[in-house]
Amino acid sequence: MNQKYLEVNVITYSAIIIACDKTAQWRQALQLLREVGERSLQVDLIIYNSAISACSIASESRPALQLLGDVAQRKLRPDLITYNSTLNACEKAADWLGALLLLEELERESVEADVITYSAVIRACGQAAEWQQALQMLCELTTSQLEADLINYNSSISSCAKAEVWQAALEVFNQMLQLHYSPDKITYTAAISTCTDCIQWHQALALLQKAKVSSLQLDVIPYNATITACEKASRWNQAMLLLTSIEENQLQADSISFTAAIASCKAAWKWQSALLLLAEVTLRHLKTDVIMDGLVLLACEHEHIVARQVLGLLESSSITVK
Repeated sequence: MNQKYLEVNVITYSAIIIACDKTAQWRQALQLLREVGERSLQVDLIIYNSAISACSIASESRPALQLLGDVAQRKLRPDLITYNSTLNACEKAADWLGALLLLEELERESVEADVITYSAVIRACGQAAEWQQALQMLCELTTSQLEADLINYNSSISSCAKAEVWQAALEVFNQMLQLHYSPDKITYTAAISTCTDCIQWHQALALLQKAKVSSLQLDVIPYNATITACEKASRWNQAMLLLTSIEENQLQADSISFTAAIASCKAAWKWQSALLLLAEVTLRHLKTDVIMDGLVLLACEHEHIVARQVLGLLESSSITVK
């Protein structure tokens, strides 16, 4: 009778902890594990994996690492699921150092890593802008018996974007092409964003052209980023052409597109163009904000009469200009 009662308790706790995993209720999972210990019930690796997964979903790397330590203390042998779940927690918390240490431990314990393992480590390094570590992991993956996938390359490029190292991002991009991978929207958006942050407008334009040649239909985000790159480089003519090309590629320019284009006009003191763009925004019933209107005013600041007229129009539209 006691044995049957014991089994029911273990099964019940296991079921509840697994449910906590699916709903990211990591605190409840930890509390249940403590109760299991207090009752001196036998805990298996499946229960720990579920609790670690709950921490992972909730981006809680510290309790996930503590649970991994508890697994060893209970003389249980962590498997690949255990390590990958813990690595996912490190990734979401941008705990790149913890992820690298876990990879070392995994290798010491002779647990064979898979693509998911490397993906988590690469993303953890990327989240923390540790681009060199991310690229090192990508290199290890590509030279192993495992095959890197598009996600690994995209994560590596994103790590370069966070660190604003455009040359490295383009090297990874070109490596993808050499290995016959087909870049997707995420690839192009990350690479173009890197070029934008580093004011490499010509590189951003080249990437847009490559996407067009490959017949890949991008959304408006990389176009907006490229317009911003042109604005930062004082290439207002190119910014205006890009704004037009959005429509030519069967896309709809949004408020961000027009704000970036107006900013390029402001930088070049092209107040007439700025006013035309603001008028176009109004005609399209797009949302304006203080930033957009302020840019127009700055573009017109040497044309005092025009500036006063614009200010009057903005005030009549119930927009507060500071």
